[in-house]
Amino acid sequence: MLLLPIVLNSNTFMHYTKAFQEDWYVVGDDNDDKRKPLGLCLGILAVFVGHVFVVAYHYFVLKFQHWSGGELVSIQKEGAPNYYYLEELIGHLSQPEGFALLSMYLSGTWMYNLMPGSYYSFEGGIDLGKVALCLICQDGVQYVMHRLEHVVSPEIYKRSHKPHHR
Repeated sequence: MLLLPIVLNSNTFMHYTKAFQEDWYVVGDDNDDKRKPLGLCLGILAVFVGHVFVVAYHYFVLKFQHWSGGELVSIQKEGAPNYYYLEELIGHLSQPEGFALLSMYLSGTWMYNLMPGSYYSFEGGIDLGKVALCLICQDGVQYVMHRLEHVVSPEIYKRSHKPHHR
């Protein structure tokens, strides 16, 4: 997901100014709408590209285990079902709610101008330090939330989080 914006902001490969028309990203006078379609399209495309990489990652992890003759080791202590990649992939792709919800979130925040002005601007490029800090913070919050779902209450775990492990 990070590669797409980095490549499109790189002058050495394919800068977004060479790949897209100006009216997709240039904001004119103060009366001009700051919500240009390029940012929204790239956001949704980055989510899709990230999803493709996750599916490919799981495929190659299983292939590597098969090629190396190793056994898949479950991290669950008991009751872990056998994992069949194709069956799980079909099941996963037949439930596109996550992608749809994220696309609706991105579209809603975009259309109703709910984000700061810098969210809609392509000026200034990418600050990799801030990107790294955002990823570290997001990963930390996600870890804490995941741990809380395990330890806060057996009832919460059973009703909301156990299906995630299935």
